[in-house]
Amino acid sequence: MDSFNRKKKLDVDAMLERGIELYESVRLTEAFEYFDKINQLKPEFVEAWYYKGKVAQKMSPKEPDYAIACYDEAIRLNPEYVDAWIEKGISLFEIEQFEAAIACYDQAIQLSPEDSYAWLNKGSALSGLGRDVEAIACYDNAISFKTLSRKSEAVVYYNKGVALSQLEEYEDALFCYEKAIWCKHRFARAYENQSLTLYQLKRYEDVVFCCKNFIRLFPQIANPWNTKGSALFKLGRYEEAIACYDEAIRLNLEGSNVWLNKGDALKKLGKDKEAEKCFAKARELDES
Repeated sequence: MDSFNRKKKLDVDAMLERGIELYESVRLTEAFEYFDKINQLKPEFVEAWYYKGKVAQKMSPKEPDYAIACYDEAIRLNPEYVDAWIEKGISLFEIEQFEAAIACYDQAIQLSPEDSYAWLNKGSALSGLGRDVEAIACYDNAISFKTLSRKSEAVVYYNKGVALSQLEEYEDALFCYEKAIWCKHRFARAYENQSLTLYQLKRYEDVVFCCKNFIRLFPQIANPWNTKGSALFKLGRYEEAIACYDEAIRLNLEGSNVWLNKGDALKKLGKDKEAEKCFAKARELDES
């Protein structure tokens, strides 16, 4: 390699490293400029196309054509670039092109059969198509290869729980939500689905306990107050239930459901006029 080409390679390597630092710092416009400059200096530098795609995807997740074009160029230059196949799949998944996304994940799996992230994302796409049994098999593969970060492992267990819930396998779903919370303690959606699954199983005392933990970690989220109120209602603790519904309303929980729930609790206490006001508010929200 002559001295000019050696210096050029050193320059683009340094630029790539700096671009990745900017990407990881969410300084996306600056990162894009670095990768774009590398493309101009050395169009065959495959990693620059890959990271340029990642930046473009993060900047416009619902308009992924440019990101996909970058991944396609990376794949053209290196057809065995597993991460580029996965990221292209993620871009397609974001616009609900699930079949096309699965084709990308299958390419990645063919190249790297034990890539947990390819299996995780394929599972998500299969879930998007309602193919929950196949999705669960993918999530199990993702877990079995033990290459996921703790955060991604939490996502796998959460997604598996959702798929199991769709199949009404609530005990198994509950186990998955508990594993998701163990992997990532502050995981609001896992707490929410854990409490809703316990409700499906009619374990109302456990729902109350779960919602207390949820509320302690996320005091500004309204949903657990409504769920807690519904469990207390089932336990015949109507005054406590109303207090929960009031808190959900204070936190601006959307929809009419919480007003209907409050009205039902008031009726149980014989407060029919107050209950009717709640029902009227629910009708008003339904009609708006």
